[in-house]
Amino acid sequence: MRQGKRKYPAIEQREERRDYPLSYQQERILYLDQLTPDGGLWNKVSAKRLTGRLNAEAMRGAVEELAGRHAALRTKIELAQPPVQLFGSFSPEQFRLVDLSQGDLGSREQALAEWFSKECRAPIAIRGGDPLFQAILVQYGTDEALLVLKLHHIV
Repeated sequence: MRQGKRKYPAIEQREERRDYPLSYQQERILYLDQLTPDGGLWNKVSAKRLTGRLNAEAMRGAVEELAGRHAALRTKIELAQPPVQLFGSFSPEQFRLVDLSQGDLGSREQALAEWFSKECRAPIAIRGGDPLFQAILVQYGTDEALLVLKLHHIV
């Protein structure tokens, strides 16, 4: 690191508040989300295949730790007038386990594809209080899993 005078002043830490106003982009997405409330248009989904023995409780703990470090992953929208965003604590609904490990390999792969397609289209209900960040661990074999990270675009 270079020694000497800073080119820019240090960023000061702000005092925590209960709520924060939405940005103009968030207000726009909230308005557009109201026009298409039953679709997954605003979902951002990422999935990673995992192989080998997996400790689901350790994965839940890692997701909770990640959300604990990044307030945006704990964002909730309160539909007050005007709407505001809140940064709460990690909630149990943010991590789910799905077991699709029954049956032969072909039926498990088919069940996984059907589940994934349905999950991608399932809306994250801002008005319903759904967590805007969700992690879903899908076990579909003894040593096979899929980690799905789902985020509403408003975050």
